[in-house]
Amino acid sequence: MKLGLRSAHRVVAFVDVVDSVGLYDRIGDAAAQGRIDEALSFARACAEEGGGRCVKRNGDDILLLFPDADAAFDALVAIQTDATLELRVGAHSGALLRRRGDVFGDTVNIAARLTAIARAREIVISETVHSALDATHRTTCRRFEQIRLRGTTRSMAIYHLCWEPATATHFNSSLRLTDATHRRFVLETRSGAIELDGEQELTIGRDPQCDVVIDDPRVSRFHATLEWRRGGVVLRDHSTNGSFVHPIDETRPQFVRRDALPVRGAGELKFGAGGADCSVQYRLE
Repeated sequence: MKLGLRSAHRVVAFVDVVDSVGLYDRIGDAAAQGRIDEALSFARACAEEGGGRCVKRNGDDILLLFPDADAAFDALVAIQTDATLELRVGAHSGALLRRRGDVFGDTVNIAARLTAIARAREIVISETVHSALDATHRTTCRRFEQIRLRGTTRSMAIYHLCWEPATATHFNSSLRLTDATHRRFVLETRSGAIELDGEQELTIGRDPQCDVVIDDPRVSRFHATLEWRRGGVVLRDHSTNGSFVHPIDETRPQFVRRDALPVRGAGELKFGAGGADCSVQYRLE
């Protein structure tokens, strides 16, 4: 079988409509589809005007490809500035695998993950995109997080591209993962037990690349992450529908959406407000 051909480095960006499910509920299928088509067509036009191109559309998001970081910067800012719907954008650069007009590989996967981290009207870029920007463009970016790359012990800084004054907040990135070998955190999933160690980040979502895959439409592709932080475990939600943390010694679960929440004791984590198939049991020992 012929595998994809590796290409030179490019910038990959996803543009995703925020809360499309809610839009369909509020205004009906036909009207919602029309507004989503209009918003994504505009995003595609901005990319093409800036020297990029649209590789594909997948439901309510599109995958864009740019020749360099500065071209991506200008196009993504233009997309957000005049967007008719709330959008979130993530971008990463690197080598790509190409096959039959599509692109694959780690670069695409990381761009998708950054898009899931972005909130409405945000643009999140990787450090490789940030370092390739010209000096003027770099001044509009703010470092706000350090993420671990799946399957490795490496981490990568990510940045907010602050395209509007209200986003020019400096986020605290001084927190670091600590060695938590004196304690154990275990998830009981449908595929078996998974232990979270101090040099690891667990990803949870609908995407097959996640460490814990939950195949439910209410669960985002990269829904949430679990990581050790200062001797405790933190659930960081990146999703549209949010997550619930329900310790067994509490009557009501705690809800978190686009934010972080400490996880203590033992109990249940539920994702996307789904049923039993969207939950896992946990224990912190």
